[in-house]
Amino acid sequence: METVKRSACYSVVIPNTNLKLVSFNANYGYDVNFYSYLNDINVDYFLLLDWLVLEVDIAEKAGQKVLIIAHVPPGDTSTQPSYGEFYLNLTKRYGSTIVGHLTGHTHNDEFELVQDEYGVYGVVMVAPSVTPYTNNNPAFRIYTMDLITGTLLGYHQYFLNLTKANGWTHLSPAEMAALKQVPSFELSYTTALEYGLEDLTPHSYAALIERFEKNENLISTYNYNKHSKSHEADKNCDMTCQRNILCAVQNIISSNILACEAV
Repeated sequence: METVKRSACYSVVIPNTNLKLVSFNANYGYDVNFYSYLNDINVDYFLLLDWLVLEVDIAEKAGQKVLIIAHVPPGDTSTQPSYGEFYLNLTKRYGSTIVGHLTGHTHNDEFELVQDEYGVYGVVMVAPSVTPYTNNNPAFRIYTMDLITGTLLGYHQYFLNLTKANGWTHLSPAEMAALKQVPSFELSYTTALEYGLEDLTPHSYAALIERFEKNENLISTYNYNKHSKSHEADKNCDMTCQRNILCAVQNIISSNILACEAV
């Protein structure tokens, strides 16, 4: 409770598993959080990062696997580069212990590969939002995990088709019930069938990126899913769209993404 009060962080070992869940307050690197600009002199921010490293290190020494959950992904362009740099170093050191990074914030369906010129260390999963705030269909996902190894095996993504739902607004609740036209979430895709992923490991996503580079239809499918099937135009991902996607999925340092997109 002390870490929750001080920095909105906590960790817990999932009962009957060897998996440690670590919730990290990712407002640390969010550039709209003006306190984050003080991170070179604000001791509390250093304590926050030290706490995360310590929690992962303790898990490694105990032979546990770690699943990190946070709000803001390090590779979003609304973050400071120092956040991505810290995250790269963390994952590079503890990549064999950290089995997943689950985030949100962008309201989009995305991923970010944690890598450098020497190797691939992790993948940050970015789940979409159940709110239509960014003109996207509401969406959520359900992950499947091997609780023995800690491996994330895949997920089922669901979405609510607002275009279809809004077409029923002229009906009364009784009429909707009679016609069985009730807005509901439906399966959008599974990672196994949509992308051919056997699991959600970093190397599986690295291979997916290689297929993105060779398959325009596949990267267009990713772009359509990115906004929860909200915009038909997203099915046609032009060269600029493809470049921006490849820049985003291969970097977790915001300044690198912006530099890549500017080329």
